[in-house]
Amino acid sequence: MSEIKAIRDSLGLTQAQLAVKLGVTQSSVSRFETGEIIPDRRTILAMQALQASTAPASDGEQLASTEEAGGPS
Repeated sequence: MSEIKAIRDSLGLTQAQLAVKLGVTQSSVSRFETGEIIPDRRTILAMQALQASTAPASDGEQLASTEEAGGPS
């Protein structure tokens, strides 16, 4: 399984849904997954942002975010 397909599966998205979120075609997502083409930098950054927005933060990450926001330490 390709890394991109694994990411898509972990997000629970279809190729078409991921395509919309990335601003590419479903065909492009399919071609990324098969290795026929390599995503450009913008697409890779968008995928990273999607992963980050769905990943639960650990206690340490939550604490760091709270401290950066000026919250209790």
